[in-house]
Amino acid sequence: MPPVQASDPLVLHALGEDDGGAAADVLAEAFAADPTLRWCFEADEPGFADRLRAYVRIGHRWHTAQGHPAHGARAGRELVAALYVALPEAPTPLALGDLEAELAAACGPRAAGRFARYNQAVEEATPEGRFHVLALLGVRPAWQGRGVGSRLIDWTAELCDADPGSGGVVLDTGSDANVRFYARHGYRPVAAVEIGPLREHVLLRDARRD
Repeated sequence: MPPVQASDPLVLHALGEDDGGAAADVLAEAFAADPTLRWCFEADEPGFADRLRAYVRIGHRWHTAQGHPAHGARAGRELVAALYVALPEAPTPLALGDLEAELAAACGPRAAGRFARYNQAVEEATPEGRFHVLALLGVRPAWQGRGVGSRLIDWTAELCDADPGSGGVVLDTGSDANVRFYARHGYRPVAAVEIGPLREHVLLRDARRD
């Protein structure tokens, strides 16, 4: 990997359907040690990195096909971060069962079952209301600690605050370090749920109006 240059310009931009491969490369690095995705996609079994990339590729295609925002940060030609935000209502709703079947085919039924169990538990723990969802945010390790994630979090907040009907942004994480990181951006814990060995935290940033 070439050394990171402090002078590299960082550009935020929308990700399209064709960016799924690049986003998978970014998030496979960023989430290699993430407890939630390691459990969901069986990090202790051979092929974890392939399953993680397959999940991101499938999720990217479904996310963009539904009209939800996907955003990236690029330094020169390199994509260094990827962000997925789910709107309160999908502009183009798709059948969830088809997504689950595609995940099972690509990642195996056990991993798909764990992922479905995780999603159901988080959904049941999430407060009722009309919220944006920060579904995934990952930054390449070489770029972490340089404010890249913070800029994408701020972009998400602006997207939410511009929607007068949104109550805020919700997200979940199984990492205590992430809880502290998001707290610095105005997120507060609203629930915690046990899923197998995981303790998943649900966080909320309330919408702010001028």
